[in-house]
Amino acid sequence: MRFEIVLLAEAKTDLDDAFIWYKLQKPGLGIEFITDVEKVFLFIAQNPMVSESLSKNTQAGR
Repeated sequence: MRFEIVLLAEAKTDLDDAFIWYKLQKPGLGIEFITDVEKVFLFIAQNPMVSESLSKNTQAGR
């Protein structure tokens, strides 16, 4: 079973800011960062039960 990852607007802004920061540190590092984030999101979407339920709508990764 695969779930959809939904980010709040604030989280999207944080990711954009982090991408820009990494991009300015070293050429290619921003892309590497986003690629790694996407891999983690894919893993979470494909393995939603590998986390601890904090509330009805919130989970924390282990």
